[in-house]
Amino acid sequence: MDLSCTCGERLPPRANFCPNCARPTGNLPHIEPDPPQEVAIPIPDPAEESEIGSVENIRAAVFPAGLAAFLSSIPLIGFLCFIWYPLASFLTVFAFRRRLGATPPLRKAAGLGALTGLISFVITLILQAVTFLMAGEGEIMEALQKQAALISGGDEVAKFFENPAMVGAVIIFGLVLQSIVAVGFSAVGGALASRILEDEN
Repeated sequence: MDLSCTCGERLPPRANFCPNCARPTGNLPHIEPDPPQEVAIPIPDPAEESEIGSVENIRAAVFPAGLAAFLSSIPLIGFLCFIWYPLASFLTVFAFRRRLGATPPLRKAAGLGALTGLISFVITLILQAVTFLMAGEGEIMEALQKQAALISGGDEVAKFFENPAMVGAVIIFGLVLQSIVAVGFSAVGGALASRILEDEN
């Protein structure tokens, strides 16, 4: 039996397509399409995805860091910095948890704490610079020499403060030590906050 396409071309036997117009002849096998595959899309944990130095984390750390810097600058209670820095970090980690709904993992919480300590150190530097500028260089040197005179062997210490290079070295050493204390205690406070807040979940 001769078969023809709708275009009028004669079809060869068992042809799937017309050789003239390429129209399917109806001899094609029926192929069932594959059922759609379900793809599991991983939902990222917001506590894991948030960068430590993000703008939101810095904003969350500024107020607790400023509070710790202020409390550490008060003469009678400033020596309790080992309490103020971890407390400031705890507040930062708590703000992180409230914002994202998840407690950060230990390393990230320690990083948030270190960020808080670093900001606190910078604020403390600004407060000290303002105090130095308001008091004047001569008054500060005079106060340091009076304090040195009260110490046993104070004459040697007072002479020490007359050398600007030595005073500069002491100031740099003090700043490095202060930054290590601020960042170290704050990192420990952040890690403790992670453990405490994780247990509350």
